[in-house]
Amino acid sequence: MLFISTPIGLFLIILGLANIAVDLLIARETKRGATLRSPPLSDYTFVGEDYPPYLPLSSSQASTVKLAFEESSRFSLTSPESTLEWAYTGASGDSNIRLGSNQRFFNTGFSYQLHCARYLVGAFKQEDPPTDPRERAHVSRCLNVIKHFVMCSADTTLEPADSMSRNHTAVRDGGERRCRNWDALYGAMEQNWADWRASQQSSEA
Repeated sequence: MLFISTPIGLFLIILGLANIAVDLLIARETKRGATLRSPPLSDYTFVGEDYPPYLPLSSSQASTVKLAFEESSRFSLTSPESTLEWAYTGASGDSNIRLGSNQRFFNTGFSYQLHCARYLVGAFKQEDPPTDPRERAHVSRCLNVIKHFVMCSADTTLEPADSMSRNHTAVRDGGERRCRNWDALYGAMEQNWADWRASQQSSEA
């Protein structure tokens, strides 16, 4: 009891209680993080609805990067090289993903949005509006997809005050955004394609 009544004794007791509180907090956060973490791919059968909601990425692949929004001299509707420029927005391969032991086919929202952008560019480059019912349905579906993804991101970044009156040819800067690391996502998709092609070729041999 004499030890507890001394300043050093009280300080050590307070320090011990603080240490216990920190340990409990770390344990709680670790448990919470474990519940939020997606299970490994081996936990999924990839049959029916049993597959992960997102493409699994490492922490470095899921990092964010800064993107300067600006009016580009590329990706036009009329330049001779625009078809190739838009084609190169796709990843190497077919921009799709195969997952699981049965290599089930998936598409990501990222590649689907870019597919729709390319498809709409092709539709805009036509002299007349598309008349084929399937093509018209595809255009409508892509417009709806882009609308949904814009609503999903709900970007609250304020546009420059002169964005409606500015000469965008002379002043190309449109501000900066914090974005997901698209280069890493391209890399993951291309590695998945290479792995799938290698497995296909080995099974054919």
